[in-house]
Amino acid sequence: MIVPVVRILPTAEIQCPGHEFVEINAADFDPALHTLYSEGAEADSDKSLKIGDIRAALIAKGVQFDPAAKKADLLQLLSQA
Repeated sequence: MIVPVVRILPTAEIQCPGHEFVEINAADFDPALHTLYSEGAEADSDKSLKIGDIRAALIAKGVQFDPAAKKADLLQLLSQA
């Protein structure tokens, strides 16, 4: 019986327009050309938060805020809490 040998190479997930991410060989990663998917995901996570969720998180942490405050201001308060 012949058993195939499978080599597993280290990979990196990078951002790709039109796709969630693309997986490439880690050796091919070039920081001048690519952005790691995990780095972009952290930045995009603020965009997915709804203002009601941010307010709820601030209330849960006991942070007082102006009810008319804009989302960016609330996110800044939340990051400082």
